[in-house]
Amino acid sequence: LVELEKAGKSPGLQIWRIENMHLAPVAKASFGTFFTGDSYILLNTIELKGSSKRWDLHFWLGDESSQDERGAAAILATQMDDKLNGVPVQYREVQGHESSIFSGYFKGGITYKKGGVASGFNHARTNVSDVKRLLHLKGKRMVRMTEVEMTWKSFNQGDIFIVEVENDLFQWNGSVSNRYERLKGCEIINNIKNNEKAGKGKITVLDEGDKYPASMLKALAGSPKDIRPEVVDEDVSQKPIKRKAATLYHVSSDTGTLEMKEIGAAPFKQDSLLSGDCFIVMAEGAESALFTQFFKDWKRKDHVEGFGKAYSVNKIAIVDKTKFDVKELYKTPKLAAKHGMVDNGSGKVQVWRIEGNDKVAINKEEYGRFYTGDCYIILYTYTPRSREEYIIYFWQGAQATKDEIGGSAILTTKLDDQYGGRPVQVRVVEGKEPPHLLSIFGNPLVISKGGYDKTAKKEIGLSETALYQVRSTSAGGTKAIEVTNSASSLNSNDAFVVKTKNECFVWIGRGASDAEVAAARFTAGAICKHSVAEQKEGSESSQFWSVLGGKKEYASSPRMLEDLDSNPPRLFAISNAKGRVTIEEVPGEFTQGDLEPDDVMMLDAWDVVFIWIGEGANAEERSVAPGLVKEYIDTDPRGRDSNCPVHTVKMNMEPVNFVGFFPSWDHEFFN
Repeated sequence: LVELEKAGKSPGLQIWRIENMHLAPVAKASFGTFFTGDSYILLNTIELKGSSKRWDLHFWLGDESSQDERGAAAILATQMDDKLNGVPVQYREVQGHESSIFSGYFKGGITYKKGGVASGFNHARTNVSDVKRLLHLKGKRMVRMTEVEMTWKSFNQGDIFIVEVENDLFQWNGSVSNRYERLKGCEIINNIKNNEKAGKGKITVLDEGDKYPASMLKALAGSPKDIRPEVVDEDVSQKPIKRKAATLYHVSSDTGTLEMKEIGAAPFKQDSLLSGDCFIVMAEGAESALFTQFFKDWKRKDHVEGFGKAYSVNKIAIVDKTKFDVKELYKTPKLAAKHGMVDNGSGKVQVWRIEGNDKVAINKEEYGRFYTGDCYIILYTYTPRSREEYIIYFWQGAQATKDEIGGSAILTTKLDDQYGGRPVQVRVVEGKEPPHLLSIFGNPLVISKGGYDKTAKKEIGLSETALYQVRSTSAGGTKAIEVTNSASSLNSNDAFVVKTKNECFVWIGRGASDAEVAAARFTAGAICKHSVAEQKEGSESSQFWSVLGGKKEYASSPRMLEDLDSNPPRLFAISNAKGRVTIEEVPGEFTQGDLEPDDVMMLDAWDVVFIWIGEGANAEERSVAPGLVKEYIDTDPRGRDSNCPVHTVKMNMEPVNFVGFFPSWDHEFFN
């Protein structure tokens, strides 16, 4: 009952394991790891405009979980649904066949571990040395890692395997595995080292046929002669794109008996739904993003269209577009709890920069000013219930060196040891800052290009003329990130700051929120030495455009401001890496890093569909992509115009109306 009361109060993901028919909360450090003998409940809370929320509620069933646990998961999910007034959308998830929404919560992949509650097997602990396990990596964009038997018979030539022997990690690449899978393996093995081992140990990457280290040979039963040939990839996430029309059924007992009547095929009309009855949508082979995709011109209460116009029942009204401002947490501690914050961010903050093998304290005036070429350690001390508690964030810049990244993890562990292992460690990659980290500096986080040079004893690589994009995060808080100094980097949905040696501007896009405008003004005051001139979109001075190298086209579609719940942008990869052309959706929120240079990608932005061609895409992928995209549009259950425009763009030549769908696009990223 206590856990049900906690459910869905704050934005973000909550996970519970079923233990003795009750809900046992799972620590965030273990998110993405599931024991095959257990069942789980996951609740994702999304805060909408105003004070309303929506929820996605999943119950996950391990292959070896008991019938009682499976039943309890379904019952407890229903109770949680009822507690939230029936608003959540429920999903039944089965091990190995998870939905794309579920998979999207775990960008680092899903790990299946042996054991469960009944076997006395506990959840994984971080910073553990005495571990021996073999992980089999399967899938490309949605990687599933399954713990398998520690024997060479578990290996096959087509996949990637990770062997963990105490603090040593070995990545084994099958001879038939492809480049993307190997890169994914590197990403995952580094995550294991940084997050589970707190930076300890050594990583060794091995190709099939290499000389294997003695410790690896000793840990595995059998011999390399037992390695099997490539196993045909049957990844359930790779489905053909062709879909059949969905069918709507009306379920009613008005006649005294329960009857099901067919209404018709998609696209449906919203007024076909009656509030007193139930309906079933059956879509054979359809990959639906949301239920509403099957309805033509679906309008929900307070649906936003364009720059601020919103639909309500029987009327059109203007909706306040102000996003949650994390600074409000200082005024109302209750608000902090509502948004899943450990406190209101007013605790003690200490910040160090990584310089070689040491951490060096930085001046308090520089707190909240990060450089993309550096790594930082932030110690946060707060006092709940009259006892000091600690959080150690280690922030890693996108352009930091491998030594600095590794050093940040090692020095974090040493700092943790100084406090008796009590602190919570949080690894933060640039661009993925959690709301609480954004709150502790009291002002917007400012991320600039450049980095500290130990020899020069100062930051180098700084831009005399710089453009900063100021954007609120969906969970709260604001960041100012330096982007390419060009008018093409502007976006109508955000605020920007331009600084030069002699002048400074704040540019306010038509869709920028009040929080973003306030953050832009603060940023300008922090980084500029001159008076600030504000420029509203559409009323810019010639001097402003001159600083940016002239006026250019930029992302200005009002659609970018819409609440895209009804027709969210979706990203797919078209690849024949396994010998046949497959299409796979990128789960969760996508970023520029999800565009794979060796593939062709499809971005469905509803009003337009883009075909993105990576430089390494082969001839077959390039030739079949247009036909697949046309078939995708023609069979879309939402009933879109079959003449929907299709734009083909090439890697490193992306237009602004494409890059606008990706947060903080970096024009140098692929280089």
